[in-house]
Amino acid sequence: MYYKVKNLLKIINMKTNITKTAGKTAKTIATAFAACALIFSSCQKGATGPQGPAGTNGAANISSSIYTITPGTWSAGIMGGYTASFSDASITNPDKDAIQVYVSGVSSGYWLAIPGSNLFSNGDNMTYSYISGQIALDYYGVTSAPSSTIYAKVVVIPPTQRRAHPHVNYNNYNEVKAVFNLKD
Repeated sequence: MYYKVKNLLKIINMKTNITKTAGKTAKTIATAFAACALIFSSCQKGATGPQGPAGTNGAANISSSIYTITPGTWSAGIMGGYTASFSDASITNPDKDAIQVYVSGVSSGYWLAIPGSNLFSNGDNMTYSYISGQIALDYYGVTSAPSSTIYAKVVVIPPTQRRAHPHVNYNNYNEVKAVFNLKD
């Protein structure tokens, strides 16, 4: 029985030592948290600085170019119809940029989105294709190339800007112009 009581006293003593050590650790952690809270809560926001200079209006990295396509520019297309090709240095990332093309019979007139039909004569169709640095307009469903000058407006919109404006009707040039602050 003596040994049982002695072992029991050892166990009680061990529990007491563990409790004392745990209590000291808890006090140390609580003191550290209180010190951190005091340090971080004593910071204050300074006065607001002066207004910065005004930036330019518009959206970043959007380009808009107008090209004049005279009657002599058109050549016979591979699948019938007619093709007009021209360089556009703003087309640098054709796999990601949104390329929108609009056409008009006058340089500052009403811009029609292509692809489209019945643009300049009944039954005509116009589409476009592009690669880096170049764009081509295809005009078909007609018996001859356009006999008057046509203007093409090419708008290159980076993917970040397109994602930032998901509800824009890109077939409506006036809406695109207003959203991206484009100049004619």
